[in-house]
Amino acid sequence: MNAVEVGEKKDAIPKLTKERLYRILKLAGHLKAPNQTQVVEYMDQYCEYHKHMGHHINSCEELQSEVGDMMTLGLLTVVTADEKN
Repeated sequence: MNAVEVGEKKDAIPKLTKERLYRILKLAGHLKAPNQTQVVEYMDQYCEYHKHMGHHINSCEELQSEVGDMMTLGLLTVVTADEKN
């Protein structure tokens, strides 16, 4: 199983959806407020990150970019189960 790790390796978090990852990072205070409003594609889908209708958080490009930046800076790391042990 893959894991997403925030901080020390001992704190590794099991594989997550973007929705669950967002909630964990938000609670931990690791996310900044979104900068842009994304194009409204689907009025029946809600993005927790942007706090508006138009797309689901799992397809949120800005959240994806934020997570990518955190990985680039070494604040968020993806590890395999073998690396975790």
